[in-house]
Amino acid sequence: DFKNRIKTIPVFGGMVNRVDQSWSMGRDFNRRWFDIKNETVAIIGCGSVGASIARLLVQSGVSNLQLFDNDILKAENVSRHVLGQRELYLNKAKALGDSLAIDFPFVTVDVYPNLWQDVEAKSSRYKHELEKADVILSCTGDWYSDQMLITLQSEYTLSPIVFAFVEAHALASHVIVNPVDSNAFNSIHYTHTNKVGKMRCPVTYWENDTTQRIPACAGEFQPYGVIPMTHLHAMASEVVLDLLLIGEEELMPYRKIWFDSGKVLQSLNGDWSIGWKESYGDPKLGKYQRTLYFDGKFWVDRHD
Repeated sequence: DFKNRIKTIPVFGGMVNRVDQSWSMGRDFNRRWFDIKNETVAIIGCGSVGASIARLLVQSGVSNLQLFDNDILKAENVSRHVLGQRELYLNKAKALGDSLAIDFPFVTVDVYPNLWQDVEAKSSRYKHELEKADVILSCTGDWYSDQMLITLQSEYTLSPIVFAFVEAHALASHVIVNPVDSNAFNSIHYTHTNKVGKMRCPVTYWENDTTQRIPACAGEFQPYGVIPMTHLHAMASEVVLDLLLIGEEELMPYRKIWFDSGKVLQSLNGDWSIGWKESYGDPKLGKYQRTLYFDGKFWVDRHD
């Protein structure tokens, strides 16, 4: 029989190299991955903020991403973007999606290389796609895009929106959790008058304009590198993962703020704003994170 035929054949052990998702996401011991692997995160804006967060989320176990961005990657973007010159002049969402698909073949990435808020798309395809998301992350820093997103969230009772953005020179970073109809995001911004879109109480104060002009193309940019951005990437990723784990039940709006170096702030002729210091205390030397909760009217500390 079979046993008699093979019993004289020597048997040797072999090295097995696993590449399946459970092993890659934590050698079978990442309990968080088991809890979030079927969740979906929509990321609107795949620039220096959204792209890095997308990769961190995938490395943390998120298996389903929706990427929205109509912009292309340019040479001046690569110093603070996860993509490099190999992807120059490609659509950011498409290039990021392709990169993630190669590095993490077990992840599903749906790419939408257009303006998400296109009227026709909003009323049909994109609305239905966003309804599938368990968390929506907005990284555009565009006030009007964010307002359209909040309106859509209210009209169709979409999942919580997480807004991630920085102040000038990335010396203060903000991550805001905005459940449906919570008004959390808009509560910290002016929504009327000629100050629409500006923060009511920014963390930093600058006597002069902080943007640098580019005469050749009539553009402008904020002169900061990738290092200050890493704090925002980590905060936003942590917030998204927490939301995927806890769900929406009794979700209280909250925000995380990263205060970067007070010394660097002063060296650039900036300061912590008087409004912030009077309302929430002086950050002094900075280099720390703080969490505030929105009670429907005020942003307060909460001590459990």
